[in-house]
Amino acid sequence: MGKMKRLIRLFKAGIHGVLDRLEDKDLLLRQYLRDMQAALGQKEMDLKKMRVFRQRAIDRCATYQLESQKLEQDLIVAIGKGKEDIARMLIAKHRPAVMLKEEIGHRISYLEAEISAFRESIEHQKLQYEALKHRIAEYFYHKKRKELRLSSASFSLLEDSESARTAEIDLELFRRNHLL
Repeated sequence: MGKMKRLIRLFKAGIHGVLDRLEDKDLLLRQYLRDMQAALGQKEMDLKKMRVFRQRAIDRCATYQLESQKLEQDLIVAIGKGKEDIARMLIAKHRPAVMLKEEIGHRISYLEAEISAFRESIEHQKLQYEALKHRIAEYFYHKKRKELRLSSASFSLLEDSESARTAEIDLELFRRNHLL
């Protein structure tokens, strides 16, 4: 049983090793940036939708406000003329309009607070995105510099090995000249 577990563990380790070699960290970093940018774009769209919803609520509140004012004026006229039946009907219509206006006003306040918090969250995430983008660009810059240094170092090693071969050839030529 112990040998089977070891064999399975070795197999899993081998698979993980292959997967690690297949993953290109540069591509993954670029994909993370694209994913973050897409998520920020989606959140911006959500924020726009919230603002549209708030504006619709403001428009409805204004409509109920106008209706409430008109009913109030009609109520004053009806009471002034002594028409209690009409006044009762207007009061029955006026109360729901006022209550709806107040309820929508509370929703608007809640939406404004929610929009403000969401906007701040997006701004914070944008700063994080920009910082990460900068760090990744810096990573690629240093990686490229390191690759260039390595390639120039290997080129200088080739030059050094070339000069070493030339020295060996000269030494061999000198030895042969003195042996003959």
